[in-house]
Amino acid sequence: MEAQDGTQAAQALVDATIRNANQLFSKRLTAAYALGSLAHGGFAKAVSDVDMALVIADPITDGDSETFDALNLRATESKMEFAERLSVFWGSPASLSSGESKAGRFPALDRLDLIRHGRLLHGQDVRAELTEPTRRQLVVEATAFALKVLAKPEVLAQIHDPMTLAAAGVRPLTKRVLFPVRFIYTAETGEVGRNEAAVAHYAQARQGQTALAELAQAGLSWRSHPPTPEQAFPFLQRGLRALYLDFLTDHIARMNEYGETALAGQLETWRAQLG
Repeated sequence: MEAQDGTQAAQALVDATIRNANQLFSKRLTAAYALGSLAHGGFAKAVSDVDMALVIADPITDGDSETFDALNLRATESKMEFAERLSVFWGSPASLSSGESKAGRFPALDRLDLIRHGRLLHGQDVRAELTEPTRRQLVVEATAFALKVLAKPEVLAQIHDPMTLAAAGVRPLTKRVLFPVRFIYTAETGEVGRNEAAVAHYAQARQGQTALAELAQAGLSWRSHPPTPEQAFPFLQRGLRALYLDFLTDHIARMNEYGETALAGQLETWRAQLG
């Protein structure tokens, strides 16, 4: 099994990070959790990030961010498998109980993942003390993230010329396809955008739009069975631009409904760039 899905190596990286955190924070390390696909299944060796959460005792100090930088550096220098994909989210009980807190590093969607799906690996489970983010917080933060990560010239170029995305490698390929699907799923359900659930929901909701449903389902299968560029290209050619227009139209309406006019305007500019 390990040769196929990589979960053992990913778990070893998480365990090593917990040991390092214990050294760096000593008694302040309150709890450690696996998040994402390591918590609720679906880890794919070729594409998955290694997500984990660390909760430290209050109060958060000015030096804590530097200590977490040192923790990430230790992982990088270890040369362990997946070290470059490690993503450590962190906060304290107080910061994680305040939906508006800027202390630590814990976006709303990852906080929801922690509360609903986190797998305790060390320390005392504190999730009962935490407050779930609102649907609005989830959608607004996801919109800002999409604008930062996906509304870039290189992504626009890939949408206009899908063969460049097909040839870019399986990680960017699956992320470009599945991110919009997961954002729509979270906006429509208020749930964490787990890939399998998001694709099933999207394919059902868009069953009359064959190209969209087929692209989402193909993107999910590519996580465990990377395609050749020639295999991926027809799906991208038929559905990629339509997928992004679907996401943008949906989230422009939501941003306007929430009164987030600046974000709505940026999404409208992005949509215009798609043609």
